[in-house]
Amino acid sequence: MILVAVVLAAPAWSASGAIEESFDLCNTGRGFTTDRLAACDSVIAAKGLAKRQYAVAHTVQGNALKEAGDLASALVKYEEASRIDPLYPFGYNNRGAVWNMAGESRKALPFLDKAVEVHKQLAKEERSAPKYSSIYSNRGAAWSNLGNVEKALADFAEAIRLDPNNSDAYQGRAILWSNNGDQDRAVADNTEAVRVDPRNVQALNNRGSVWLKKNELDKAMADFNEAIRLAPNFPMALMNRGYLWSRKGDHDRAIADFDRAIQRVPSFAMAYVGRGLAWHDKGEHDKAMADYNEAIRVEPRQTNAYVYRGNEWMRRRDFDRAFADFDQVTRVQPNYVDGYFGRADARKAKGDLDGALVDLDKVISFKTWRAVDAHFSRAEIWRSKGDLKRATEEEEAAYRLDPGLKARLAKPAK
Repeated sequence: MILVAVVLAAPAWSASGAIEESFDLCNTGRGFTTDRLAACDSVIAAKGLAKRQYAVAHTVQGNALKEAGDLASALVKYEEASRIDPLYPFGYNNRGAVWNMAGESRKALPFLDKAVEVHKQLAKEERSAPKYSSIYSNRGAAWSNLGNVEKALADFAEAIRLDPNNSDAYQGRAILWSNNGDQDRAVADNTEAVRVDPRNVQALNNRGSVWLKKNELDKAMADFNEAIRLAPNFPMALMNRGYLWSRKGDHDRAIADFDRAIQRVPSFAMAYVGRGLAWHDKGEHDKAMADYNEAIRVEPRQTNAYVYRGNEWMRRRDFDRAFADFDQVTRVQPNYVDGYFGRADARKAKGDLDGALVDLDKVISFKTWRAVDAHFSRAEIWRSKGDLKRATEEEEAAYRLDPGLKARLAKPAK
């Protein structure tokens, strides 16, 4: 999640009427129009103004550069704002927000810490102004990206206390709840984010993803549809709706959504993976393989693409290539259970039964639902080795993990 503050403090000052009008337009104008940016230029060129005025003008220009995608130049403008007025928190805040946007939250954190420090030095009455809420939601996003749940939750709570209408803070906290398994709280916070900002397409998309986790497919579809209605080229919502269409068995609609997401972001690896899966389900295996290849080309560490390409190599009985792909998964993401399970299957197909047993042991150690499958796979290997006692022990271990499984297997199919 990326958050960038654009709310700027208005300083106390006196100047000529023309410069006063320029500053008002620079500080409070909507959008980054030519007239507004020209007004900021006039403020920067003027003599004898307060430090805060110059800092605001540089920050507005930085925001315009950020919106245009020129993050490096935006950082220069924010740095200049902080140099001119070290007690202006938004120079630090916006630098932190840009580093968050660039995926560099460790670099963001010192600037956001400084913004909080400066905010706490303000007079008590000024300190409670809602405009400072964004500082805490930005730092909460940084802590969230760095995996510090406790600090992230504290910052999002402070952001909401300062401004109960900070949609981004609710949205950021919702991501934390969802990632930590509390889907009900995630729905509640995303709902608040949408309530205070009905056009927050990221919150709509995120709530749709949470509904998917709760297996509420119709509610998920409604949120993805609304996000796409508001932002027809929003790639994340298009991708997520594509996966949902696939889950519903409508692979043509899924492919259409993945096509649109990829058209918008040609380097969108997960959209290639999703489209590859849709092609696979339609029996178009060459097209599926092409999409898995492209996902890996644009994002060489995309482990899902290696898993699905490995499965396709297994289907083609090219066990060496399958092994290589699953092995790559275990190297890139050592805690990804499907990498070890796939590599075990490839080892077994290549005749390396002992190696397969080792990989299946690793699968079991993760204590996920795949452990049941791993025990049955180990039972099959022990049976092929003629060790019926160990095969039975593995099956019993599987039944202990899923006590209702034996009864379900014994129940005749309808």
